[in-house]
Amino acid sequence: MSFIFSSRFDYHLRSSEQDQVERLVPLHQAKIHIAFRANVKYNTKRYDNAAVALSEHMVTICNRGFFGRSFRVLTTFHVFDITSITTKNDHTVLIDTISSHFIIKSPAAIRFTRNLIRNFILSNPMMPPVLRFPFKTHNSNEFPVFNPPLSPSQKFQFTYNANCSYYNVTYYHDIPRYFHKLMQAGNGVFDFTQLPIHLMECGLGMSTDIRPITASIMFDPFVQGINCSDITRSDIVLAIASPILMNPCLKMVRIVESGAEEGCAQIANAMLQALNPGVVYWDFSSNKMIDISFFVDALSSYRAPLLSLRLNNCGLTTLDITTLLSSLTDNPNTHGIQQLALVGNRFNKANCDQFFEYILSISSIENDDVNNFRNDLNRNSNRNRNKDNNGDGANELDDVSSDNDVESLSDGGGNEENVIKYLTRLELGPLDKPIAIIEGLSLSGQPISILKIIDSKFDDQSTNLLAKYLHESKTLNDLDISGCSFNEKQLLLVLDSVLTNNNLNEIKLSLCRLSIHGQRYSSVMETLAKKAEKIIELTLNQNGLTLNDPIMNDLQKFTCLRHLSLSCNYTKRMTGIGGKLAILLQYANLKSLYISGDRESYSLNNEIIPLITALHMNRTLEEIDISGNSIGDIGLKAVNSMLRANSSLKIIKIDDSCPTTLPPILDFLDIIGKSQQFVEASFPVNDVYYILCNIDRASQLKFFEIVSQKRQIAQLTLTKNQANAGMFSGLSLLKDEILNLLLDSITLEMQQRMNQVIIGEHSAITEVVGLPLPFEQEYQHIDSPVFTENVENIDNNDIVRQNIANVSTETNVSLENEENEEEIYASKNQLETVFESNEANDRDFETETYNMRTLQFNSLIIRRPDAEQRLEEKGKFLLMDSFASFLSPPSQFDSGSIEEEDESNNETNGKANEETGDETTETSEATDTNLADVLKPSGINIEMIDENQNVENVNNYNYGDEIELPDIPQNN
Repeated sequence: MSFIFSSRFDYHLRSSEQDQVERLVPLHQAKIHIAFRANVKYNTKRYDNAAVALSEHMVTICNRGFFGRSFRVLTTFHVFDITSITTKNDHTVLIDTISSHFIIKSPAAIRFTRNLIRNFILSNPMMPPVLRFPFKTHNSNEFPVFNPPLSPSQKFQFTYNANCSYYNVTYYHDIPRYFHKLMQAGNGVFDFTQLPIHLMECGLGMSTDIRPITASIMFDPFVQGINCSDITRSDIVLAIASPILMNPCLKMVRIVESGAEEGCAQIANAMLQALNPGVVYWDFSSNKMIDISFFVDALSSYRAPLLSLRLNNCGLTTLDITTLLSSLTDNPNTHGIQQLALVGNRFNKANCDQFFEYILSISSIENDDVNNFRNDLNRNSNRNRNKDNNGDGANELDDVSSDNDVESLSDGGGNEENVIKYLTRLELGPLDKPIAIIEGLSLSGQPISILKIIDSKFDDQSTNLLAKYLHESKTLNDLDISGCSFNEKQLLLVLDSVLTNNNLNEIKLSLCRLSIHGQRYSSVMETLAKKAEKIIELTLNQNGLTLNDPIMNDLQKFTCLRHLSLSCNYTKRMTGIGGKLAILLQYANLKSLYISGDRESYSLNNEIIPLITALHMNRTLEEIDISGNSIGDIGLKAVNSMLRANSSLKIIKIDDSCPTTLPPILDFLDIIGKSQQFVEASFPVNDVYYILCNIDRASQLKFFEIVSQKRQIAQLTLTKNQANAGMFSGLSLLKDEILNLLLDSITLEMQQRMNQVIIGEHSAITEVVGLPLPFEQEYQHIDSPVFTENVENIDNNDIVRQNIANVSTETNVSLENEENEEEIYASKNQLETVFESNEANDRDFETETYNMRTLQFNSLIIRRPDAEQRLEEKGKFLLMDSFASFLSPPSQFDSGSIEEEDESNNETNGKANEETGDETTETSEATDTNLADVLKPSGINIEMIDENQNVENVNNYNYGDEIELPDIPQNN
């Protein structure tokens, strides 16, 4: 039987039918834009007098029930599932999805198609047109340009909302509001840690699906960094693969201690398939991922210039390390690496030898230089061995640092005239053969400023070589040898070598887990005291210090010491330890003090109260860490009292204080939320977790919401205070110079982007998708039930359900009057601009207006006064046309007449035309491997169909002749 359609076909739904269809539309859809009767062909079956409903993201097709009295759902599909659309004539539209094929015949077909295209563009306004589905039409005049003036925040919001429906998860308005605050501040780093804790922390069992969020930043040029740390999100590494693949603006990925166990395979695929990979800073520390081998292998072919790779405590096997070092050696794009951190991943002897070869390969050291170095090293070792045999005593510093001993290439040896060396920070350990590492560093001449060799096995030879390297270095300022197997004599030799280096003036030492107590403490302190004026930071964690070790008094000699860490040394059994620690507050030079515990064995409990009390009147200490000391409710109340009195503290950490009730934590958050001095106060997530786990479910939700609200207020206050102090964010406290420079670069580029847009101007078209504006609280938006807009389903206007506040009820013009192209896709009011009130701006940030400096840029000027000049200089050399095109919202068509044809368009679509046999007019730009070209706004591909030419027989539709999508993974 043929697919019959009569010109007298009545597309209107009766009131009862409309009610039925509304109930069948998926509940996550806020609005139904059009519902009408149509004859539908679904794959191979035909359904006459079916009903078609279009909501903001879904198309719902209903057919008659068994007795024909009511409708039932035949199928639904999301706009992201569409692979092509073709209009055959004014009454016929053909739609292909990933898995199905539809022919819809109705007088409302054109209007339905226009709304469908509008909804698709609104669902992902940042998607590059080359990734959109191809669209063929018999009459391009029916589809004028649709380019809604969306703000950057709305683009994210609409995309997030569409992805929520695609993944069938709840839309949380707090997430678009967070993004809007980023835009107001000019912050290009999307920090998942800053989102409401109840949405992100999986450990509490109430978190949201993260995929809609990462899918929403996939094409967002304003997101240039991703950060997530110290919250449990096992799915985040897997989820960020899509923005790594598709977002060329993304420069930084930092996922630390998130509990991720897999996702590296997808990350690796994204790295290798990205047209223009941009990530130069990687940090997956403290995530033991079972598929990390894929990531380290992908580095061998990664095309972005790698600056930093941090994989501390990732559980790399020796095979993974072998693969990693091979990748770094073979790929020239990684040879400019400035930071390599692999602590917690054991290097066997073969790995150490391989690192030696790697460090020389990126330093262009010749084999002859290596041989000469080793001959000198062996000669020096034999001489020292003879000294020992002759009873001349153990190796002294003079024996390993003589000018006649081993030649250091960093001082002129070797051929390195044209070699630029970058590696400034190296973190390794445990090492089974550290001498190979030290040899490589000595030979390479890499400008190491931060060296961490942890938990490694040192013998006399490797110790002597390390001592020589430290004594001759011209760049080192931070040394960490925690947990290494030095005996007392070796340890003193290493310390003396670095302290007597006349090239070094300000030194940071980390000497943890070295059993520095008792007699060894006296020897070490004596060595340190000789050059006490050089030491600015000293970390002595987990050394078993007791009250018998007089460190509190000895430190008065260290007049330049700014940071001291004595964590996990003292216990609550040491009566009076709090008073002893309070002595440290007398040293005006000391700015930072860490006395954290482990919550169990090393916790001070109420013994720390005297130290907290002494802080009331202290006016010099700026940072304190007393986390993990199980101080309970009493201790936390004492901390809150101290915070109200103290005027110098800027950073405090109190987590794992083990309170039993929430009020002390809420009071702490209130204090931080009102403070103008604090720049960082870590949220006590563990304490909140343990408290909430011990109360009933109903109370959990109530208290969690309260805690989350107070935390957001505190975060906003900290952000302002950080900016006023010249900090980017809490990331600035990581003491990572490479990261800081990258954040400064991101801030500079964000300011350039902000100069092209007006963050506080939004489009009223937000009502089409039933959402509040990005700056609004969710409760400010009218919460109305699902309703069908005015699409003339029937002639009785009383049946129309239209209830949009402050927006015209005429959301679409009538089918008979569509002369005004501007209002074809939405009403005039919905295309107007909504200006964000000054009150809304003042509540958040005061520096967000067009062509003015953002909060982050003002902060950059504080720490880098030349930022203004850098901004002007950088703008002169940018290709502003491409830049503006990238920022512009993707329009449906190129500007100008839709009939105009470009040679590049013909070339782009030549293959498609050959497949279909159609003569087409394309408006999309030619596809190139350069993503900057791909991202030029062009819109959905459109082809003209000659109505007189029987291109396709609708009754026998051949679905195999369609234009294929580009071979790039789609949003879904």
